[in-house]
Amino acid sequence: MEKPAINGGKRTRENVLPLFDVDIGDEEAKNVLAVLKSRDLVQTHGTWANQFGKLVKDYLGSGNIVMANNGTSTMHLALIALGVGPGDEVICSPLGWISSGTPSLYQNAVPIYADVDPVYGFIDVEDVRSKITPRTKAICVVHPWGLPADLDPLLELGEEKGIPIVEDAAEAFGATYKGKKVGLFGSFGSFSTVWNKIITTGEGGFLVTDDENLAQVAGHYASFAKVPGKGDYFDGLGYNYRMTEMMGALGVAQIKRVEEVIKKRRANADYLRKQLSSLNIQGLNLPEEPEWGRGVWWKFTVLLDLDKFTDSKDEILKAIQAEGIGVAAPVNPDNLQPFYSTKQVYGNTSCPWDCHYYNGPKNIDYSLMCPEAKIYSDRALWLTGCGPRLTNPDLDSIVVAVDKILNWYKK
Repeated sequence: MEKPAINGGKRTRENVLPLFDVDIGDEEAKNVLAVLKSRDLVQTHGTWANQFGKLVKDYLGSGNIVMANNGTSTMHLALIALGVGPGDEVICSPLGWISSGTPSLYQNAVPIYADVDPVYGFIDVEDVRSKITPRTKAICVVHPWGLPADLDPLLELGEEKGIPIVEDAAEAFGATYKGKKVGLFGSFGSFSTVWNKIITTGEGGFLVTDDENLAQVAGHYASFAKVPGKGDYFDGLGYNYRMTEMMGALGVAQIKRVEEVIKKRRANADYLRKQLSSLNIQGLNLPEEPEWGRGVWWKFTVLLDLDKFTDSKDEILKAIQAEGIGVAAPVNPDNLQPFYSTKQVYGNTSCPWDCHYYNGPKNIDYSLMCPEAKIYSDRALWLTGCGPRLTNPDLDSIVVAVDKILNWYKK
């Protein structure tokens, strides 16, 4: 058995294969240079961000688009437009990124986390149902790792209870659910174009909604809540969430080849799954595409049966990294982040939990909310971002390293 590099053996790769790699081409550079030469750098003075928005709408095939500076802003704008405020609760998924839940706090509302299924990490509709109260104002569902969540049961629940659904599709641009692109099912679909997403504008994001009034409200608050045609006149507490022209210029180039990128990501995921499956490693559970949709494979996430190995996941992670493979892992579900235990997000107060508008429990114990999410997180490893620049030899090096390390640590 070959000795791992972490124990003095030879590395699988000399150069590190990163988890993500930014795919930027000549057209992106040309577009950004055109922005710089124009000196019109902000959305209100240029054309690129709006052009990108039109291309997004054409690609999705539906909806009103609100362009923004990141996917956290878009989640916040969705909640603003839906009227979320003090005293309300928003049910969120604990897996994905912290921004699925924190925008609730920006609105002085209380995030309530629902647990996930143990195979995919999708939000569990029955746990969502159990956590609905008269205070619930919205339900946010994540499409984690670039795979589409099962939306029909959530949409039916939302309709039954009169609660809007917000799709956090930051990781899943181009993924489909029953033949329709994710983000088009809820009251809002929220997307991110940060540096490592399916398409990138460095930072950036956008909202989609079929409701023109909701889009107008979100767009209004994305630009300071400034009233058009009235000079410096603001009719609300707005934000500077606008997309820049350089973001838009990057996006115009990126979206033109998004289907090519998705095709390569899917091919990479299929190849990696096939090669790893052929090893038949006990305790290594490979991700499958859900039967109801098409994934875009933002992260290839495997689950380890830790009782099959002699050491912890952290040690296995470090050993694979030492082989020159940039694997990573989730640290904790969002509900276990430390500020949820201290409940101090606004100075020394305990708002919005201890607030005269909120008639829910003041002493919510977030650590008890999502036991399955914690188990999932403890078992999960991200082997690669499946990016379009990866070659089969790159993927083969992941397979060699995983085989080497998991066999070294097997019981």
